[in-house]
Amino acid sequence: MATAPILSDWVYCNKTLNGARLSALLLNEGTHVIRRYFDSQFPPSTLQKILNNTKNTKTFNYLLKKTKVLNQRQYDLLYPPTGAIPSSANFDITLLILLIRNLCGLHPPNWSGWNQTPQPNDKSLVADLIRLKQFRNELYGHIVTTEISDAQFTQYWSDISDVLIRLGSKQSDIEKYKIQSLDPMARVEALIRLIELCREDLYFYEHAIIGKYEDMEKNLISKIEDKRHEIDAGEKFAEELRIHYKDKMNWMEPVPWCEDGFQLQLQDVYTQLEFSERNEQGVEIKGVDFQQCLSQDNPTHRILVEGQPGGGKSTLLRKLALDWANGTKPMLRYDLVVLLELRQITKPGTITDLIFDQLLPEDSNIGKQNLHNYLTKHQHNVLILLDGADELNESFNSYIMKIVEGKILRDSTVIITSRSTSRGQLIPHVQKKVIIKGFSNKNINLYIQRFFNNNELWKDIEERDIESFASNPLNLALICVLYKDCKGMLPTKLSELYYLLIICAYKRYCLKNNICNPSDISIKDCPEFINLILRLGEMAYNGIKEDKFRFEKDILKHHNISDSDLSVGLLNQEYSTARIQYQQIYVFQHKTFQEFLAAYYLHTYMNTIGNECIDSVIKSTAFCTVCEFLAGLLGRDGVLFLYRVIHNIKSVTNIYSDLYDRLLCLAFISLHELQTNQLVAEVAQAIVHNNILHITCLPSADRYNAAFSSGLTSVIKYCNKSSITLESVEVMYLHSNFSEFLNELLGCKHLQSIDLTVDGSDIHKIVLFLRNKSLIHACIFSMTESHDDVLSICDLLSNPDVNTPSLSLFVTVKSMHKIPHNIRLRNSLHSLFLWADNFGLTHKLLTQIQGGIDCPYLTSLGVIVDDEISDDICYMMANILTNNTCINKLFFDNSIVSCPKADKALCKALQESLYLSIKNMVKVKQI
Repeated sequence: MATAPILSDWVYCNKTLNGARLSALLLNEGTHVIRRYFDSQFPPSTLQKILNNTKNTKTFNYLLKKTKVLNQRQYDLLYPPTGAIPSSANFDITLLILLIRNLCGLHPPNWSGWNQTPQPNDKSLVADLIRLKQFRNELYGHIVTTEISDAQFTQYWSDISDVLIRLGSKQSDIEKYKIQSLDPMARVEALIRLIELCREDLYFYEHAIIGKYEDMEKNLISKIEDKRHEIDAGEKFAEELRIHYKDKMNWMEPVPWCEDGFQLQLQDVYTQLEFSERNEQGVEIKGVDFQQCLSQDNPTHRILVEGQPGGGKSTLLRKLALDWANGTKPMLRYDLVVLLELRQITKPGTITDLIFDQLLPEDSNIGKQNLHNYLTKHQHNVLILLDGADELNESFNSYIMKIVEGKILRDSTVIITSRSTSRGQLIPHVQKKVIIKGFSNKNINLYIQRFFNNNELWKDIEERDIESFASNPLNLALICVLYKDCKGMLPTKLSELYYLLIICAYKRYCLKNNICNPSDISIKDCPEFINLILRLGEMAYNGIKEDKFRFEKDILKHHNISDSDLSVGLLNQEYSTARIQYQQIYVFQHKTFQEFLAAYYLHTYMNTIGNECIDSVIKSTAFCTVCEFLAGLLGRDGVLFLYRVIHNIKSVTNIYSDLYDRLLCLAFISLHELQTNQLVAEVAQAIVHNNILHITCLPSADRYNAAFSSGLTSVIKYCNKSSITLESVEVMYLHSNFSEFLNELLGCKHLQSIDLTVDGSDIHKIVLFLRNKSLIHACIFSMTESHDDVLSICDLLSNPDVNTPSLSLFVTVKSMHKIPHNIRLRNSLHSLFLWADNFGLTHKLLTQIQGGIDCPYLTSLGVIVDDEISDDICYMMANILTNNTCINKLFFDNSIVSCPKADKALCKALQESLYLSIKNMVKVKQI
């Protein structure tokens, strides 16, 4: 046996062992007891959710990047880069105390703070946490030697033990660190015995170690191979997608019954759409650049694109996929762009299953698991396009909603499209809500030139005053086809457009099959045609009722639809995506064609289907567009239909519901179609509740603006002439004939309040209206697009001829403009409420108003801020309160004061305002 070293040469003396024992006590027992407390406050099952809270994420980013209190290693434990679930088992004593400080809402006692030594008699949880942190720094965090004298050891041991016992440690667990032997001679003897054992089994250990390293090498090679397969799958998939998009997405067929080969390249005819955005306050911001949503600096992961039927939602996603395939900015930032048509989902499955069903060829050699791994590990570089939430069968809704909610692929960017009437369940889960507004007049003309070079069509559209529904991309494409095919024929309304197109399709069918002279065909004289569209209409109606937009051959047979009927071109054959059981699938050219034929079917049997059936159709969201077509088809025969609509309006108790909005739409469309004032009284009596006329964001306002405008104006005109009293008018959509609308409001004798959404260019009309009409309150939602718009807002605040005492302004800012100096509030203003999505406007307004806010009648002031209140604003509000003691109501919302000095100044002003009533007061930021 080898000779043991001499004790005097042993590096571990008693003083060193004292330090080792204390360090072990702190490191092991101290960390254990703090972790136990932390887990009791934040159980492991909820820890990730708590850390991912927006406020906490901002806090820890601030501590990492600004104060450097948190280092990168600790931050990675909280938010593992691999996407793993964080565990407190990996947190050391320093990180645990930092988390408790920032998550538990604990505050230092009445002394200097977290970094000062607690008072000896303070036995609180906070004080003990601070003591443990200081012990850690003294014993092994900030030391130059591990030696601790016996006297120091005794004192430290006593102090640390007292703290640990108060925090929940057992005395027996503490004592084992003190009594367990650390004798160096015993350690040496044990080591010598271990060496002797190793010599005896040297052969065994040698091969065990070699085997271990061989296993490690195999595992490493296997992981490298898996990674290579995963990357290969991603690259192969990207290449397959590019081929698919270039082959399938670049061609458009406006209508299937045109000449063979009549297709248009998407890149050639695609015309820029107009977009707006709905913010959290519900205000619609026009002129949004959709490309910015996809920029690398934009952290938005879930985007809803909503629009009217045929508004260009699907074409937009096809264009994005094609741009990626062609390497066009900003799509280059994505490694993969996955476009899925939700209507094609016919069976449950994962996103990998959907990709294999819809996008990959049957002979693809890409492995599902490798593709799944690639999508999971490269989420940040994947864009998922989900087209047609309104066409998704309810049976398969749950999995798609998991993607939208971020439960699956949460770090991928997801864009999902839906009709405005079907967006309800999507709204809570998206960060950005973009609305397709269709084409501007300039782009309508541009599209016509790209479709076919014809200057006459645009002139005819202007003369017929049908720009409102020609701005819809699908409608415009159909108008172009009809105009070209029927030698200059143009519809006057949407239902007529589809009606004429279907006649056009049948005439082409007759000509091609030598059935008769197409010019001799009329609907009344062609029972075969009537019979065909009624059979198709019945199938279309049943399909919508059953949430079905794809039809198997058996369903066609059930409705007696033959192969010759299919030759007319109203149904397209679509290849089934099923790989095992292939079947023929048929779909209408567009969902709106199915809806029109369903409306035609209902229109034909209107007098026989009964009120109960009509009511169920009117109330159903699925039949919203069907009902709009139905009102158009009924025309002047739609009295019965309008009465059913009015009956259902009266039965709705919540005038702020989506159902009420849809019914109001139908009432105005029907009134417009009937072209008579005899039923205006019925509509007026149905929609004026408690002297309030409320019209919110109507789902079809863009397509039927003329109908809404004339209907609304007619209702107000009737109220002025009748005994119906109007005290408040709330209209939350942009009126096409705003001047006429305001003129009618002037005649409302009892009107006290207006709540209007207006174009920025119409604000000056509001000022003129209020100069001639004394109201109690006016609430205006608008967007400033020019310097004149900003001047109109200032005029609304300062014009002495405006006598409205209460004013609320919700303003979105397309671009900043110079604001006049020395805006002085008019003396008649008692209450002022300001909000702007660009806080610069609010800042500028308050800056200029500050000097003139000494009017003695201003008693209420409100400011909504989406982000932190700047120091200037905080001081400004303090000065306003100090200098204007008449203000007794203050409203702040969603506001955080980040500057302590500014906060103190504001708090002092609030304390001195003895009569001040505060709602949603500012919150002081805690870091």
